[in-house]
Amino acid sequence: MIRPRSSRLRLAAGAVVLAVAGGGLVLPGAAVAAPAAEVAAEAVGEVAVPFRAGATLVASGAGGFLSTLGDTHYWTRYADGTETQLPRKGAGAYRASAQSDVLVSSEGMRYFVHDMARGVDAPPVVIDSAYELRGVNGSTLVMRDGADGVHLVSRVPGGEVTDRAVRGLPAGAVRRVYFTAPGAVAVQTATADTLKDRLSVVDVTTGAVTATYDVTAFTETVQVSAEYVAWRQGADTTWVADRNGGAPARRSFWGLLVPGGWIATGDGFGLSPVAGGETVHALDSARQVVVGADGAALVYGGTLADGVGLFRVSVGADGKAVVKKVADSGERLELLLKGESVPDVMDFDREPRQEMSWEFNHRDVDVTVELTHTATGRKTTLTSWWEPDHFGSHVSWDGLSEKYFGTPNGAHTWKMTTRSVFGTSVTRSGTLTVVRGAKPRDFTDNGVADVLVRDSEGKLSAYELSQLSALDAECWEEGCRPVVHDPSGDVLGTGWNTYTLMASPSDRTIVGRGRDGVLWLHKGEKQKLLPRTKVGGGWQVYNKI
Repeated sequence: MIRPRSSRLRLAAGAVVLAVAGGGLVLPGAAVAAPAAEVAAEAVGEVAVPFRAGATLVASGAGGFLSTLGDTHYWTRYADGTETQLPRKGAGAYRASAQSDVLVSSEGMRYFVHDMARGVDAPPVVIDSAYELRGVNGSTLVMRDGADGVHLVSRVPGGEVTDRAVRGLPAGAVRRVYFTAPGAVAVQTATADTLKDRLSVVDVTTGAVTATYDVTAFTETVQVSAEYVAWRQGADTTWVADRNGGAPARRSFWGLLVPGGWIATGDGFGLSPVAGGETVHALDSARQVVVGADGAALVYGGTLADGVGLFRVSVGADGKAVVKKVADSGERLELLLKGESVPDVMDFDREPRQEMSWEFNHRDVDVTVELTHTATGRKTTLTSWWEPDHFGSHVSWDGLSEKYFGTPNGAHTWKMTTRSVFGTSVTRSGTLTVVRGAKPRDFTDNGVADVLVRDSEGKLSAYELSQLSALDAECWEEGCRPVVHDPSGDVLGTGWNTYTLMASPSDRTIVGRGRDGVLWLHKGEKQKLLPRTKVGGGWQVYNKI
């Protein structure tokens, strides 16, 4: 196994964000391979529980897990792998209680509490409330009234609705309510200082505030576990404090708090001690992670050996990761090519930009394409642009290159390679032809006009106008061509110092007068000049041609 290149996390800036409604985390397309000695994998055997490829893992309880694909919600039971598509309610969204089998749907101001442990067809507990639903904790609805009061609302089957107002919150408008651990809710309230907020941990059983922290108004993505409270400020700053109060400590990483003093970091999938120490790596790939009912991490990811699916990951007493696959998506982790689109002919007169594309079984795969002009050996390197959450990789070509501004017409070979993904890569190759109509003053057949230069030794070279216009030019905008300090010309021939006068009277044509007054004609064809032909003598009487 190998560790991936760091650029797999580009633009993520350590970003791991809360998944919708379930307190889970989405990992930014990264991969981490664990040293074999760190992982104690349980025997997988045949996993009968399915997981839809490309779905979003929302939450997991003791009896099953909630996932979404598009706007459709699915509940899958661990016991027999039965997957049930949940009916749409109201806006169609189901909220999940972290580490629980409880789901909540709504229609207007009526809320339906579904205990999936009782079966998907069991009637829900119905709660009518004029409050605004902000989260679910166990079977308790965390709600806010119009006066910024926070309420814990619940109802046992057949019983009355219980409405408990949270006691001890600091004065101020409620900005956000967070619900990432059973039995605890975090509430962020504003203060008179527009730059400062207060963060309170509420015990759901008692309805009382157990700890309060000073935070900035820019605080977001708060989490509570059995041991810690963590909140994020900016892209790279995490504060972690004891759940019962105390001074917070600053950390440089972010992830999902996992019971036992661990945090699932965004660098692929690994469990790092909150208090500091070595990260325990568990999988080759990770996309999403939630905390299961037993307190272990449940990861949508995979290994090269066991494929992709849901894996239960914890840390054993020996400090090694314990990994067990609990659901299978049918995906393979190694990189596979599923489709290819490369034109045989690139006509830049008809279409100024040409595209080459490949489809893979993984999202956001970087590709590099090297094109080589068969006749001259000139090379052009193209790289794909970043398209997050896309299975296709594309390169766009305008017929120009970074060193030679115009690529010659004619036959080319191409070779596409991917960057290493999970220890595997894909290489493809082929041929194509570049065509353009003849352009004025283009002696190198690359679609760009040339300036002819004869040096003191008689060497004749063609310099593209685009190169000369870029000499020491400055550009501060994205997409500019490189500044040219030392232009490189195409040598058309030597011995041109035998001519006393030269001219280019028409496209791809040069005439030269020898010292004896004989005028010679040179015609160009593709990237070279053809042998000269004699026009006639007596041209010494002219001082200009």
